[in-house]
Amino acid sequence: MKRFSTTCLSLLLLAATISSSAADKANIETQLEHLASGGWILQARALEQLVRSGNKDAVKPIHELVQNQEAHAYVRGRALVALARLDGGKAAGDAQAFAASPDAGLRAAGAEAYGYCDGNAAKAPLGNLLKDKDEKVAMAAIVSWARLYGKDAWAVVDPATKPLLNPDLPEDLRWKIVPAMHAMAHAGTPDALARIHEFIQLSSEPSLRGLVTAGQPSVLPLAARHVHREHHKTGWPRMHGAGPAVPLNEEYLRVMKAVKSNRSEVIEATVRTLLQTSQPQDLVLACTMGARMIPAPATGDMLLKACGDADDANVDHACVQALTVPAMHPERYEAYFTKLLKSKHAPSRIAGIDGLAACPKVNRFEAYSEIMQGGDSNEVLQVALEQLISAPVEQAQNQKIGTYLYEAMAANDRHTRNAAAALFQKVAAKRDYTDVAKAWETLLHNKDWKVRDSARRTIATIATEDELTELARSDGYITDWQVIGTFIGGETLWDTPAYPPETELDFSKTYNAERIFNIGSSKPFKRSRSIKWNKGTVTTVDGFLRINYCVSQPTIEAVAYAAATITPKTPGEAIIWVEGIATKGRTLPSLWINGVQVFAPKPAVPRDQYLWPVRSPWRNRYIPCGGRATYKVTLKAGPNQILIKTLNLKQEMWDVRVRVLSPNGTPLEVVGGEG
Repeated sequence: MKRFSTTCLSLLLLAATISSSAADKANIETQLEHLASGGWILQARALEQLVRSGNKDAVKPIHELVQNQEAHAYVRGRALVALARLDGGKAAGDAQAFAASPDAGLRAAGAEAYGYCDGNAAKAPLGNLLKDKDEKVAMAAIVSWARLYGKDAWAVVDPATKPLLNPDLPEDLRWKIVPAMHAMAHAGTPDALARIHEFIQLSSEPSLRGLVTAGQPSVLPLAARHVHREHHKTGWPRMHGAGPAVPLNEEYLRVMKAVKSNRSEVIEATVRTLLQTSQPQDLVLACTMGARMIPAPATGDMLLKACGDADDANVDHACVQALTVPAMHPERYEAYFTKLLKSKHAPSRIAGIDGLAACPKVNRFEAYSEIMQGGDSNEVLQVALEQLISAPVEQAQNQKIGTYLYEAMAANDRHTRNAAAALFQKVAAKRDYTDVAKAWETLLHNKDWKVRDSARRTIATIATEDELTELARSDGYITDWQVIGTFIGGETLWDTPAYPPETELDFSKTYNAERIFNIGSSKPFKRSRSIKWNKGTVTTVDGFLRINYCVSQPTIEAVAYAAATITPKTPGEAIIWVEGIATKGRTLPSLWINGVQVFAPKPAVPRDQYLWPVRSPWRNRYIPCGGRATYKVTLKAGPNQILIKTLNLKQEMWDVRVRVLSPNGTPLEVVGGEG
């Protein structure tokens, strides 16, 4: 299996290389034109592009440029190195000629070119170049010596690089750091790697530049590790389909861009080196590089083999982010994503949720069932809900949605409850109401008013009008009313006349009531019209009675009365709070019990902890629906008549609601419905 995976990865990387070469070949004529007629900067760039293409058709024109005595010396030198990288044998003769040139730049190019030629033939001329009086020539020879002879070159590389490890190194010698890093990278001995670490700590920028341009998989991880550990932030940003997040830091981006410019097989070897360690940070880095530089199914297999049992949240997250890149074919890793759902780490479970969301054939409602119904953390539940909202509705068909969402709706976090409510509205239907009401019975009567309110408002989205009325009634609201109006109102209820309903409640009677029309016009006028009692039923879960729907126009600067009957199962003390429009002067609806007007007590009644724990809710407090007054009353055995008088000055919607509670703040038990 290991041999198959390695072979598969090699084939994929080869395919990527062929694809890249084809793109370069398509562009080769343009580069050759630049090589023949461009300026020296354009020619140097063309040489690099031609070498990267690996196209042997470029060998002849590059060789012609090497031998062109009229060409710029720098371009001829770069042409020789390019020729050596493409065909070391063909470059050997020219390297020898350049090595004997009086021009130091050409000798340096000859020394560099020898690094790509035959080691046996290059040993003698390179030995001479090591002793060249020009320091750039000597440094180029040291790099080539290390490239050709590896660990055996340390005896030459050691004395040449050690003096550079100096915090007070003169500025005019700092250029040596880059070739020194190349030489140590190619030598690759433990002492060389240790010295590389010292250089990075002492002189980060040129040292890293030297590492990433050396093209050695053995040292590229050193550069990548350094910038990753220096600049990687903790946390798990969820970037779907793009691979693990990278820090937006200039040094990090510069180093990674340079690493990516290497051949795919070099990047693969670098990733493999990182995966051989047990350090979580190295595994995270390997996932990041693999996903962003060589994404392919075989790369995913390589990452999963190293990271699948890491038992580290950072590694799990990075691995999933890498495997969900489309080029990895994430559906192949469904088993791994599913396993993460049982992890002891919340971020790992989140990663598993995101991973399965990238597998189109997975039924997410079934996959996340244990998390949703097992009572996971708010953070995990929110991610699961987010992914379920984006899942096809058909996947929820086999779920009892009330039971499925119970834990999320019972959460102490409003964001979790809101996410659950959003999913509920997407997948629930009116036919589900009975099952949901049964599953959510404890939520609909929960002592935490926030949980209670969320559950009631959510189930209300699939309730019929009759079910909404019953929900409001079970919350203590009076839902069945007789309403009459409108009468002329004053600025407050206190300067409004007493109208007949305050002294008699006969729902069969009609009254002549004056009303001012064309309020605000230059010539308002009064007109009498007949008004009568009309039935008003609460059909909102929050218990509001819409006065507008039950009275005659106009409803501005108007007074209306609403009456209801309640029969307590146990007569005695009760709490009634009345809520309505807070008008100018903070006037609230007035209340009569059995024909006697009652007033809010001082001090106020105990706070309504069960239903609405706002500060001082009983003293004309401004809240979204207006003000509230709370009353202590004594209810007699049998029916009790409740009457409220409400004034509306300028509000477009005229709402009131009345709730009847027992002394401990729970909804009062009544006989039958209200009348």
